[in-house]
Amino acid sequence: MTLSLTGGGHAAHEHGRFAQYAGPMYVSARHRCIDVTGVIGNAVRTVRGVHCGQEISAEGFSSGGGG
Repeated sequence: MTLSLTGGGHAAHEHGRFAQYAGPMYVSARHRCIDVTGVIGNAVRTVRGVHCGQEISAEGFSSGGGG
């Protein structure tokens, strides 16, 4: 899972194999938006320009699978 500043900048990464849950992860993004990318198997999902200016964590992003 990766959190990064929209338009470039600092990124936080969490690598590993997770059966159901990754995180929490944090990135400092005061008055900025972030992009969130997650990978499950060969599937990649990126959500761009979210949580603009809010301090959030990636806690709660779940793969829903077992493995």
